[in-house]
Amino acid sequence: MSLKAFHVVFVLAAAALSAWFAVWAFSAYRSGGGAGSLALALASALTALALVVYLPRFLAKTKGLGP
Repeated sequence: MSLKAFHVVFVLAAAALSAWFAVWAFSAYRSGGGAGSLALALASALTALALVVYLPRFLAKTKGLGP
């Protein structure tokens, strides 16, 4: 596996984990959690969004570098 492919897999896994954590933190907030749970949910959702925006830019920038 090339470094580029590993990077893509790692970013996808990090985005999925961030999205799952955002859902979990938001459900914790809805079931009586405090403002900390809501802050974690928002931070995780923004992180997942940033990773989803980053990945196509990375792929476009490294298009000619190999597999």
